[in-house]
Amino acid sequence: MSSYERVMVAAMMQEPDRVPVLTFSNHMQIKLAGYKFSECLEEGNKFIEAQVKALNRFGYDGVTTIGGAGTISEALGAELIISEHESPSITKPLIYDRHNLDNLLSTDIKNRGRIPFYLDVTQKLKQIVGPKIPIVASISSPFYEACILRGIGEFLKDLLWDPPFIKDLAKISLEACIEYGRACIEAGADILAIPCPCGSRSMISREHYQEFVHLNNERLITTLQKEDIKIMFYASGDWGGRFDLAVEAGADIYQIDKIDDMNLSEIKKIYGQEVCLMGGVPTISTLLKGTPEAVYQEALDCIKKCGPGGGYILAGDGSLAPDTPAENLEAMVQAARDHVHYPLDFN
Repeated sequence: MSSYERVMVAAMMQEPDRVPVLTFSNHMQIKLAGYKFSECLEEGNKFIEAQVKALNRFGYDGVTTIGGAGTISEALGAELIISEHESPSITKPLIYDRHNLDNLLSTDIKNRGRIPFYLDVTQKLKQIVGPKIPIVASISSPFYEACILRGIGEFLKDLLWDPPFIKDLAKISLEACIEYGRACIEAGADILAIPCPCGSRSMISREHYQEFVHLNNERLITTLQKEDIKIMFYASGDWGGRFDLAVEAGADIYQIDKIDDMNLSEIKKIYGQEVCLMGGVPTISTLLKGTPEAVYQEALDCIKKCGPGGGYILAGDGSLAPDTPAENLEAMVQAARDHVHYPLDFN
């Protein structure tokens, strides 16, 4: 089975030949290649080289292309701040009040900002890795992108004092997210990742999630799935009290961080028959700070809890830190390889 087949079979809630492994990250790969993140934002060949080298070295089941939070906001007119080692960020809000909404350039964003560069990198990366390796592209969620455009402090105030304004802003973000998602598919992406950190319990209530986030996520997911693409929803943070709504939105894969105090076995029991689960290995306490032995055991425990019956992708519970030891990532991949054939047998 190829890596593409393995991931797609798991995404369809079936059993592949073994549990697939993904990383959904690029900072670690860039650092291992000896480059700065800012270099890769200027020279796409360096980013591609870093991804391919890491793929060949570690043997996991997919690569993540360049892009991420703020990509759409920059295309809409916000200023992107570039640092040497971090992902680009937008520190100055673009939208100060309702009157600014008319100034958003909400059409043809694929030709604005760094999006043409990102799409070109995705296309070239796909040509190199070929059809047997899936490419993950991050497109963001409408709510998250609206939060970036407005600035998080004012955005959260507006949830209380001017809900219609937030809904109008999120609608514009939704249209832009759909357009960018379609462009990524055309460039060669096989999986679209939708991070939604501002939808977690630490940020907003379930009621606000239901009113401002849920329907737009559902529209984004169902619209893009018509393009024959798999959707990965990244539930960053604590998703207690709203993960059921996130699942209702209909994504194919859910990368999980924390859901109340449920362990992986409980999460698998409740949601594992509805969606493909991804994650489980703590990226900081285990992958970054742990030993290879600890990583291997943690990964094995995740496979035991979520692997049976299929519908599971082994991964960290978030993006890998740049300083993650290479031997720790090797240990996570090895844990999956040591249990090659379904049905899983741990005797």
